[in-house]
Amino acid sequence: MTDGQVREIRAPWTDGTVSALNRYQAEGWMHPFTCPQDHGIGGVRLLATSSGWMCPVQTCDYRQDWAHGFMAEPMPDALQILRHRAAASTEGAAPMTDETGRAQPLAVGVTTDGRLVVSIGIDVLAFAVNLAGTPWSTAPFKVTDADVAAAEIVQELTREEEDGTTPVHKLLDQAALDAWENGGQGFTEATPESDEAAR
Repeated sequence: MTDGQVREIRAPWTDGTVSALNRYQAEGWMHPFTCPQDHGIGGVRLLATSSGWMCPVQTCDYRQDWAHGFMAEPMPDALQILRHRAAASTEGAAPMTDETGRAQPLAVGVTTDGRLVVSIGIDVLAFAVNLAGTPWSTAPFKVTDADVAAAEIVQELTREEEDGTTPVHKLLDQAALDAWENGGQGFTEATPESDEAAR
């Protein structure tokens, strides 16, 4: 392994490693490993076994024999701090859960009122960015003020180029293209006739 590369661990794995990997999958503080096959129910989280990852869908035979080394290590103390902060009650307010507010894991979805929403608690965002301070990442910085850093990240996400596009526009354009190329059912090939019908 050269400098800057993330250490990988290969199956077979011990019971302790299997337990740690499945805990990582369940925590939700970073995106878990999911099955690349389309099961029609979104990304299915892989299940760690002694012989490697497997898809829990009975009709799927997908297997994977590697994981990132940090996935089997103890959860960083920062994650415990986030949990305690989320659970702590404030004067005159009900305790938060680790699914809401500053400690909300990354979530992407469509709301019942027709909005596509991408959200993440800013403490979780700061924690994820600060993985740069660990042996498995090489980013030369860390977050020291989650509130300020979040505002500055938003500023970069909404920074307009000369034609008015932003990184968010490009992200959505690429996601739409990927959905179309992966056989998305909500798209149709652009033709002069379809363009006219869309007007």
